[in-house]
Amino acid sequence: MAKGGGIVIAAVLIGAIALAPSNKNGSSSSSSSTSSASSSSSSGSTSSSSSDAFNFFSETKPGTSSSSSGSTGSACTGTTTFTSNEGKFTAPTVSGSSMTTQRSCTMGPNKGEGKPTEAMQNALIHCYLAPIKADGDYGSATQNSVMKVQQFLHIHADGLFGPQTAGTMGWPTTADDGTTTCVRHPL
Repeated sequence: MAKGGGIVIAAVLIGAIALAPSNKNGSSSSSSSTSSASSSSSSGSTSSSSSDAFNFFSETKPGTSSSSSGSTGSACTGTTTFTSNEGKFTAPTVSGSSMTTQRSCTMGPNKGEGKPTEAMQNALIHCYLAPIKADGDYGSATQNSVMKVQQFLHIHADGLFGPQTAGTMGWPTTADDGTTTCVRHPL
């Protein structure tokens, strides 16, 4: 690498930070939705807030926070139904006190099965017409569908589910009037 390479990297990072969405003073851009989330689980309910901005520095590599082996993120162990301004949606989660912490889990082949994978598969089927079954098995068909959605969303396409994928993809969201639409709920 040439001596000027450090300057180029710094310029790219500064540009990425400048382009990252921000939700200061309660404003939001037209391409993202403001979410004030409260989560509820079978053991009770807690309230938390989230900003629209994806934390640029929260993942170890683009697209996911881990791979299926040697992971750094926790596997999704359950689901939580969140309430946002657009309605209710169910997403894979891990225990935590805030929406961001709860949704910071990862899934992939041999890492994630049951209800968390089924919730993600339902989103892939309803929002992206993925030709898979919502069976709770993170097999090759699910991995391929996740990869195609990641390619469509222009994020790192490795077929693994992590915080960036969770915050970028659409989730089936039911409004108070009963209509269901696919809505992006950023972390």
